[in-house]
Amino acid sequence: MARTPTTIEKTLNTIKENRLTVAPVKNKSGRPESKIDWELAEKLAALGPTNQILAEYLKVSDNTLDTHIKKKYGITTTEFIAQRLAPTKLRLLSVAIEEAIKKRNTTLMIFMLKNLCGFTDKKEVKQEVTDNGPKVTIKLPPRMEAQAQKLVNMAPKAIAKDDSMVIDTKVI
Repeated sequence: MARTPTTIEKTLNTIKENRLTVAPVKNKSGRPESKIDWELAEKLAALGPTNQILAEYLKVSDNTLDTHIKKKYGITTTEFIAQRLAPTKLRLLSVAIEEAIKKRNTTLMIFMLKNLCGFTDKKEVKQEVTDNGPKVTIKLPPRMEAQAQKLVNMAPKAIAKDDSMVIDTKVI
């Protein structure tokens, strides 16, 4: 009694007979390769999402996104997002500076001076008693040294109304 060939055996025989070759599978796990809409990815990255949010929106896993970005751009996902976010940050700075100056928005000016120019509300004040009486020394940041020196030269000593205290301003 002759055994009938199975479907797999028939397919293999057909391939051998017709000398067909099977194309190699690109993705070893057998899953289809994820497709990423790079135009959308770049636009979203300009908004500064986290790696996880960007991956979720593009409907891929974090690892898949990392792999594809590394393969296409040669950088990490964090670097990819940072590079695309830089122009957005510059536009925001430009608008904020323009708003602060043109509209004389004092709150925004103070914010910009603190964040862009390193201004601070913190001042170190040292009080001591000397032979000449009480002395107050205010420590200023180095970036304010030139401005402070001009003030010191204009009025080296300020005497209180009751002549009881001398304030000596020094740049430390």
